[in-house]
Amino acid sequence: LPWSTSNDDLVELFTTIGKVEQAEIQYEPSGRSRGTGVVRFDSAETAETAIAKFQGYQYGGRPLNLSFVKYLNQGGNDVMDTDPHGGLTQDQIM
Repeated sequence: LPWSTSNDDLVELFTTIGKVEQAEIQYEPSGRSRGTGVVRFDSAETAETAIAKFQGYQYGGRPLNLSFVKYLNQGGNDVMDTDPHGGLTQDQIM
C-alpha cells in the first residue's frame, strides 16, 4: 500500500465489494506505515470476492497482493495466522 493510505481509505476501497467489519493499516514500532494492512469482512465469501477482484490491482501506483489472514482468537483480537496453504505473512499482506 502507498505509505499515505489510511484505515478509512481501506474501508472506502473494500466497501465496494461488501461489508467491512474492520480495516487497519499496519505500522512499524517507529510509527511509520509498513505499507500493509488487514481488512476483516462480514463473511469469507466477501473476502474471497475482494481477493478475486483486487489481486494485482494498482492502488496508488502499487499492486495489491492479497491473502487470507486467520484470527486465532474469536472476535479478531489482532492475533493472526496466515492461510496454511501458501498464504502470506502479515507483513506481506497487501
